[in-house]
Amino acid sequence: VFIKKSSEFPTSNLPMTALSDEQPGGDNTSDGELSLGEGAVVDLGVGEEPVVANPGRPNAQFDPFFSAVVKEIGAALELPLEELLLHYSSSYSAARAAMLQAWRFYSLRRWWLACDFCQPSRELVIDEAVARGLIDLPGYSDPAKRKAYCQALWIGPARGAIDELKEANAAGKRIEIGVSNETLETAAMTGEPWQQVFRQRVREVEQRRKHNLQALPKGGLENPPEPEPKED
Repeated sequence: VFIKKSSEFPTSNLPMTALSDEQPGGDNTSDGELSLGEGAVVDLGVGEEPVVANPGRPNAQFDPFFSAVVKEIGAALELPLEELLLHYSSSYSAARAAMLQAWRFYSLRRWWLACDFCQPSRELVIDEAVARGLIDLPGYSDPAKRKAYCQALWIGPARGAIDELKEANAAGKRIEIGVSNETLETAAMTGEPWQQVFRQRVREVEQRRKHNLQALPKGGLENPPEPEPKED
């Protein structure tokens, strides 16, 4: 609470803090400051008016201000507003465009991590293993063969999709026209190596065929078991 004094405030009138020690039985403090109390009635001087401080919180303009600041931060980081706030309130196309723009940023940082840390660490481990005789790699001293031995495909977490069916159809079309392959599409959609997924799929298909449970595209059975002959 503030005390507002008008222009007609008399010079002989003292501030309330100067009179706090002279009020018997008042809610006074030891340092001479006057504090507020429950149900207290205080007489103000001539030309004085109490004014309550209003911080204006919560403010209705906070959300536009915060969104504007986040947009500027996102522009510096090359990240859309939706990705920073994890709030996708627009259409499918706009949300997917925001995710793709964000993954350009993530892919670049992932490539930096793989080139500057993951791949050098892998090569140092293989170098030490060859030097100690733990593994035998013929021609490892040749730089070309060493590069072939140390070559690796670094697969990170999957990107994810808003509409799984559309993403799967797009992946199949890219493979069909020859601009991508199953290894890259598997890594992008599931984050798993294609070889591991393929081997597991082969085991599953063989197991289904073994028990005559191979499903057809329409949901039938490829080799349904023959009915047993009825006894007369």
